[in-house]
Amino acid sequence: METATIEQCLIGSALAGNEAQTDTTWATTPDMIANARYAAIWGIIRDQWATGRVPTPATVLAEIRKPATGEDILDCVHASVNPVDADHYARLVREASAKRDVHDVLTRAGQLLQGDATAAEVASWAQSHIGNTAPDGDTVSMPSLVDQWYTARKATGVHTPWPSVNGIVGLHRDGGLHVIGARPAVGKTLYGLYLASCAARNDRHVLYVSMEMPARDLLPRLLSQATGVTLKYTTREEQASANLADTLNRAAAQIAALPIHISDKAGMSVEQVAALARTLHHKKKLGAIIIDHMQLLAPSRGVPGSSLREMVTYQSRALKELALELDVPVFALSQLSRASEMRDDLAPKLADLRESGSIEQDADTVTLLSLPVRGGVPDRMRLAVSVAKNRHGATGDAELIRQPAMAVLAEPTREGHLQPC
Repeated sequence: METATIEQCLIGSALAGNEAQTDTTWATTPDMIANARYAAIWGIIRDQWATGRVPTPATVLAEIRKPATGEDILDCVHASVNPVDADHYARLVREASAKRDVHDVLTRAGQLLQGDATAAEVASWAQSHIGNTAPDGDTVSMPSLVDQWYTARKATGVHTPWPSVNGIVGLHRDGGLHVIGARPAVGKTLYGLYLASCAARNDRHVLYVSMEMPARDLLPRLLSQATGVTLKYTTREEQASANLADTLNRAAAQIAALPIHISDKAGMSVEQVAALARTLHHKKKLGAIIIDHMQLLAPSRGVPGSSLREMVTYQSRALKELALELDVPVFALSQLSRASEMRDDLAPKLADLRESGSIEQDADTVTLLSLPVRGGVPDRMRLAVSVAKNRHGATGDAELIRQPAMAVLAEPTREGHLQPC
């Protein structure tokens, strides 16, 4: 996204409601805005905040000063109308400002190197000036760091419903990016729905972004998970008995009460997902975000370069930043490459994540799903769960019973029967 567009979005968000006034937006000063017209408008907005007023297009227009015009205000209003996005755009404006400052310092350093100054002198000068480009509030004091350490020991987040998996991965922590990778038809969506249900049953509002399956097709799977009734009944392919219908009706009433919010709009970009998440978070305080799946995110405009690797790098980092910003776990379901299918045991590896470098780097945990091979044949009644990366704990493997006809994943007991999750 171009700098001018970011600055327009910041101002438009600030003019949309009083929720835009945050510590970050207040710390964003007019000198951080590159466009002089927008800098003048931003100065008026901050002045009105400082005097306890709520800026609106009308109040800012009444105090407009050159070089800004009323048309500039209108352009900003059209750019963004969601006040909860202001904090996000303020961070982007501050980052762009810091980059310009660093660029200016390095340009001047290059000029100094052409003169009589030594390399050591220029390096020292550049280092001191670049150190001054960090915005206020970007450092952490030791007392604050110790407080964060105590808080981290009491980490919060989302568990899975399976003790054997929890015993390895521990907790999918708030503020983390958690990747669930698998080949098609192995069980990514099923796994994601269990995570959504588990979080929701612990009073967390969940945003489930389903870009592969419409919302109406997710409900039968949730019903089957909750009841153990096969999908042929929950999808109404066959008429259920009176007792079975009563069971499904009770389960439907319980599911209706779960705080799960499903978006099945196809072709959303990572920016659109983030905007939706911020809006919901402002209204409901989200407890988890699940994206099914990452490879279906639409390309983002304004991303440097055009290769798939650059786009995936941008998207994975944007999701990680969203997790940190909202302090919620973001689960990114991801398609694996065909490489695992070429191995005798079909076992996936981290390198099988498509354009895996950036995803692997940004992820706090990576869980890989596959069908275990027995006697050279994939066992479709079992799901191998491999925690391949865990920033805060152990890695290892677990195995669940898989019953696709009932959309069920469950712990095997010693007798090999299903154990309720």
